[in-house]
Amino acid sequence: MSSKKIRRAILLILVLIVCANLIMHNIHLNPHRHHYHTERVFISLNLMLAPTTINSALSPYGRWIPPAWPTFGIHRPLQFRLTQNNIEFTQAVEPFLMGIFDVRFGNATLRDYTARFEVEYLTTPQHTFLLPPSYTCLTSVSDDEIYIVWVRFDEPLAGAVAVGDYVHRLGISSLYPTGVSWIAVKTSNDPDDVCLGIGGNINSQLHRLGYSFYNFDLQESENAFVRSLFFLSDNQAMTDMFVRTGLWAGAETIDFRERLRFIENNGIMYMGFVAHLYGRDIKCLAERGASIVRISPIHDV
Repeated sequence: MSSKKIRRAILLILVLIVCANLIMHNIHLNPHRHHYHTERVFISLNLMLAPTTINSALSPYGRWIPPAWPTFGIHRPLQFRLTQNNIEFTQAVEPFLMGIFDVRFGNATLRDYTARFEVEYLTTPQHTFLLPPSYTCLTSVSDDEIYIVWVRFDEPLAGAVAVGDYVHRLGISSLYPTGVSWIAVKTSNDPDDVCLGIGGNINSQLHRLGYSFYNFDLQESENAFVRSLFFLSDNQAMTDMFVRTGLWAGAETIDFRERLRFIENNGIMYMGFVAHLYGRDIKCLAERGASIVRISPIHDV
């Protein structure tokens, strides 16, 4: 075979490789193609599904290849970080949770997961906020230590009532180290369904989605919740990619459109809330008759 034919054959093979690469690139979901949408899906899932998480971040991992380059459907990994503290991610403050999503052929898998709090506590079923009160004596709670406390309402409450009776008493500035991280919303009639909620006054993920609250505004947080439901429904492929990793236990059973329809038909009703509080404030809650269903030191959750 002449050298000219060999060069043509090599050129043809290279063209075929490039074309095959581009085809694979366009067939499979590339989370780096629209990184803003990818990050917003990830943060929205944490905001709605993870009661004790108040900050999260997602970024390309490693330097071996630019994020958006086509690589036969195998894309640059994504590193995530979740925290239970209202801190900047540049600070090495615990507890936090880190891991990496490997992205291949439009699917993501979880690896290098170093949990400082257990996976199963990232989500909770709705029946958590139907349990009878578990804490009537709080002698083991230290006044000056911060705990995560779960409080249920005696029955689902409209927003104004919930905020008037509980949330505003716990502080309304996002600058405070303690306060409400999450308020549970009834989004179905099945107690075993994974519970969804809105961000509370110390939930920095609201800011990461572009909502600037210097003082907590429940109405604005409710609007963010509804818009996030719409966004996850409209970006189903990206939502499914993250949910299938198993990071949020039980989330694969959630139909976000169905939950949205429930809200549209029934309005927003609150089942309870999760707060990061000093022990002395928890005792005050108990004295006022709050139905406390769970208390954990922040480093054990």
